[in-house]
Amino acid sequence: MLEKINLIRVVKLLSLLSCFVLLIIACKSPTGPSSSISKDIIGDWEGCDGRVVRFGRLDRDTITGRYTKLGGLKQYGFEQDEIGYKVVQLRPGIYTGQVKWRTTSGGVSWKNVTISIEGDRYSDTSSDGCAKEMIRVKVTN
Repeated sequence: MLEKINLIRVVKLLSLLSCFVLLIIACKSPTGPSSSISKDIIGDWEGCDGRVVRFGRLDRDTITGRYTKLGGLKQYGFEQDEIGYKVVQLRPGIYTGQVKWRTTSGGVSWKNVTISIEGDRYSDTSSDGCAKEMIRVKVTN
């Protein structure tokens, strides 16, 4: 009799465990929660004044942003292909580092910056008004 009770308990436990596993499998996304939204900064980003920043890997850890189109930055003495960003990735979609600032009189400084990438939207904490929010430039063939 005791064996029969233990067998029933084991069957109930296995049934419950099977239901739990099936529930987890059914609710889990096969590719993860953010696979359809890019969080990668690599590529070209355009600001509201026509500037374009191309982010690319300098080495395994460091990512640089070069100005491929100057737009309104020309008035501050920036040059084509000049490095204006040096960042590293903290986690998917979040980058930290420095952004270059220039004054109209030629002064140069680097300010700390934190960048967030969500799909085709760029936002940061330290740029001027036309780079605080940028959009990804679509590559056309």
